[in-house]
Amino acid sequence: MPKHRKSQVWEFFTRCNNQNCKCNLCGRIYKTGGGTTNLNNHLIRKHPKVNAINFKKHVADEARVNKKPRIDFDLTNSTPSTSHSNAEGGDAAKEIENEALDSQHEDSDDSFEENLIEVHSIGSASTITASSTSNINYNGSNSSHLSQPSIHQIFNAQRCYESGGSKEAMLTQALIFMICKDNYPLQCTEKEGLKRLLKVAVPLYHVPSRSTITKYVEQKYNSLQIFVSKKLQQAHHLALTTDIATVINATRSFIVLTAHFINEENNEMVTIALGVSNLTQHHTADNISNDLHTMLNNWKILKENIVSITTDNGANIVAAVKKIMSQTSNHFHVSCFAHNINLVITKALGSCPDVVTIIEKVKTIVAYFKHSNVAQDQLRYEQKNEGKKDGTYLYLIQEVPTRWNSTFYCLQRFKYLSGHVGKILLSSEHQKAPPMLTANELAIIDECLKLLGPFEDATKNISGEKYVSGSLVIPMTNCIKTSLHRINVSNPFAKNLKKELEAQIEKKLDPLETNILLSIATIVDPRFKRLHFSSARNVANAITIIKNEVKKEHQNQGSLTPPVHPNIIDDVDGCIWNIHDEIASRHLPDSDGCDGLPAELKLYLNQPIQPRTRHPIQYWKENKNAFPGTYKVAMKYLTVLGASVPAERLVSTLNNVCSDKRSRLTPQHINELVFLNSLDSIYWNI
Repeated sequence: MPKHRKSQVWEFFTRCNNQNCKCNLCGRIYKTGGGTTNLNNHLIRKHPKVNAINFKKHVADEARVNKKPRIDFDLTNSTPSTSHSNAEGGDAAKEIENEALDSQHEDSDDSFEENLIEVHSIGSASTITASSTSNINYNGSNSSHLSQPSIHQIFNAQRCYESGGSKEAMLTQALIFMICKDNYPLQCTEKEGLKRLLKVAVPLYHVPSRSTITKYVEQKYNSLQIFVSKKLQQAHHLALTTDIATVINATRSFIVLTAHFINEENNEMVTIALGVSNLTQHHTADNISNDLHTMLNNWKILKENIVSITTDNGANIVAAVKKIMSQTSNHFHVSCFAHNINLVITKALGSCPDVVTIIEKVKTIVAYFKHSNVAQDQLRYEQKNEGKKDGTYLYLIQEVPTRWNSTFYCLQRFKYLSGHVGKILLSSEHQKAPPMLTANELAIIDECLKLLGPFEDATKNISGEKYVSGSLVIPMTNCIKTSLHRINVSNPFAKNLKKELEAQIEKKLDPLETNILLSIATIVDPRFKRLHFSSARNVANAITIIKNEVKKEHQNQGSLTPPVHPNIIDDVDGCIWNIHDEIASRHLPDSDGCDGLPAELKLYLNQPIQPRTRHPIQYWKENKNAFPGTYKVAMKYLTVLGASVPAERLVSTLNNVCSDKRSRLTPQHINELVFLNSLDSIYWNI
């Protein structure tokens, strides 16, 4: 006999015992017999998004595998054409009972929410006060005053907070959401403060223990992971970012992974934090690639759907990415633009020792203020005399060595507060304070800030997740070069810095134009096209690939149309036109011109550049019918990310999840909590 196939409905339910099961999404408890019809109906009614994604395919699979005839009831005869099994009969009975329970819960919820019934508990007794600004009674009709709730409604309102009640499930799910989103310890439900709060607010609610909360978090992760995995499988083109991080308080290393795709419904980029994996071995390319491969398999992500993987320039992680994708494509890796900007600044500053000396003097003054309460109080006092109010005072910013823009913000804030800082340092109370910068040194800082400004703008622009960023890299590189060339500086130290910045741009940023993914993404972005390229060869290489992919799309579309058969002649008058039809079928309207470009691609390239504020995805949605083949190529390559900033944000989330009060979490629970914390709240309400 063939092995019984387990229904997909159990991906979202957990058995409590032989008679009851619990929904992992909302916590509602249901009675079930031998079948799953009532559970499926619950997903249809309460979680339609899950049902739409999972069960269309499931129904088709079951029909194909089981090949059971559908029950056909004869309206003239009460006997169905095929008999029901005992399990189906029991399932129907359980469904009726569950619908009755649902109606009780919904009636209780609606009547008490609409009329604002307040339940005040004193000890174990409860008194009910009805208060409402509306004139609607419990029967739904208009009335000049509220009628008293029935005993049935009163008891239902109380029972909904007990184990298995609708309010109990909602409270538990809200508690799980709070723990995951706000990074509370799993044992917070056993803390005195939260227990007292819930006891006062909902006395009949039984607060779950730490072990129970842990189990619920695992169930929530399993269900949402399946749902999000289905979403990722529906996306034809994915862009990934990855990074390696060390948890500060546990000295454990993790590799993080994020996925990105275009949501064509709202024309936005969607970011999914796929989670983290504990690196227990040496950080070699082989070990990293194995962990990444495992994560991709867990999410059922096909390599054929991966358009790009964006990372920093670490040799081990770049080699690991190449090892994973070597059999799929030769063009897939994108070097993080933000990381390359960081290299440009640090290398240029390192070649300007005179500028570094001034920056070190600023850092020394900032450190003095951070360690002197008197200096900080005086800084607040000076700003208060200017008319600022408490809570709006500005303070000096310390530099973070690994982030170049922290140096920019440090110098910028110091320049802004330099008048107050100089006055404080020259006072008699600060005999041991470091010396204030001279007027010439302040002028050098001002010119350095002008030179670094374009880089700071580019860093902020490339760091977004909700819009396409791969097509920004080449245009921003050109804009940085042009802006830097137009900035006039007079001090020799600043002139030297400008020279070094231009040299590092040529070395670090200009080669990004040779990345075929970034080139294609730029050309299919209607705001840029070929505008910012410095090399005609790079443009030609990108257009060649676009041309080939557009032709491939035309062939795929043409294969869907019925072929013309010249040997089938309907009548004598139309026989010669069959030859015309055959020739016309081989020369579609988008056939190649004399330059080899498909007509639609050539038309797109010759159209005017769109305004910079134009939404590129919205543009392609509106012009989908005019450029059908190019549209497909554009939606593929616009998913490319220009920076690995999303992975770095996930690293910050990882460190927040692994706080001092959560330092004993297992790697599996860390992965679950990072995923749930990063997940958009819309996925919690499916």
